[in-house]
Amino acid sequence: MSGIHLLLIASKDLDQKIQKSGTYLKAPEYPVVKNVEECKLNCLSSCSCFAYSYNSECLIYKGTLRNLEQLSSDNKLGGDFHVRISIGSKIKISKKVAWIVGVLIVLILLIGIALSIIWRHSTGALKEVEFSLIMFKYRDLRRATKNFSPKIGEGGFGSFFKGALPNSRAIAVKKIRSLEQGDKQFRAEISTIGAIQHVNLLHLRGFCVEVSKRFLVSDYMPKGSLETHLFQKVSRILDWKTRYHIAIGIAKGLAYLHENCRDCIIHFDIKPENILLDDEYNPKVPDFGLAKIIGRDFS
Repeated sequence: MSGIHLLLIASKDLDQKIQKSGTYLKAPEYPVVKNVEECKLNCLSSCSCFAYSYNSECLIYKGTLRNLEQLSSDNKLGGDFHVRISIGSKIKISKKVAWIVGVLIVLILLIGIALSIIWRHSTGALKEVEFSLIMFKYRDLRRATKNFSPKIGEGGFGSFFKGALPNSRAIAVKKIRSLEQGDKQFRAEISTIGAIQHVNLLHLRGFCVEVSKRFLVSDYMPKGSLETHLFQKVSRILDWKTRYHIAIGIAKGLAYLHENCRDCIIHFDIKPENILLDDEYNPKVPDFGLAKIIGRDFS
């Protein structure tokens, strides 16, 4: 039995009048029972019973019912009306709900796949190589740097451009001017350099090799080069404590390259414009190992 309760305009005399007018296809039965629970059991025991009501006497309905009207609770003419609901209806409702949920799950999965494809397309399906270096495509770097503009620096081996990865990480992209090595040898050398990590060496994140184009991708240093803080009129004046901290950091980075690497690396191009500073004015030595790749006689 459902928990739906309606108030029925019903009494024995009124039911007989309604039945004569054709409102019921079958008149209600009036079994003798002691209470509402027995009335309920009487209805449940009959497959043809679809409703019952109890108001001092039990009314069992087995036909089509019409002319129900909801009355106020203090109206003595009516009573609570209990409707029997088929289990099949619940099953149909459950199947419908399951179907809707299934469709929603499929749609969510399809949207997720579509977004994944779009993201991969936008990032050029970046490929990781040895030592977690990323092999960028030329179109990725062109998009990340807004067509290589503006230029943020010029070094002995090429030009720097600021960019941003899809995850909003700021990067510096260096376009190498000339190269004597082929693709395979260049990748091998870059993998070696990419494995070298020190707090005072600029971290290499990836590279690009396409035809004659060569790019290196590293972390962006927001404080720029040491040269801008020492010789520019609008630069911030560095106190001696900061200068000492920078000098010691540069020395530590070079000592690591000279003494702690498997193959000794000599920088060949240490100067203020080639020392970069992070947010905390920690020095980072860039371009280490490039002399070996490009050639030590390169100026």
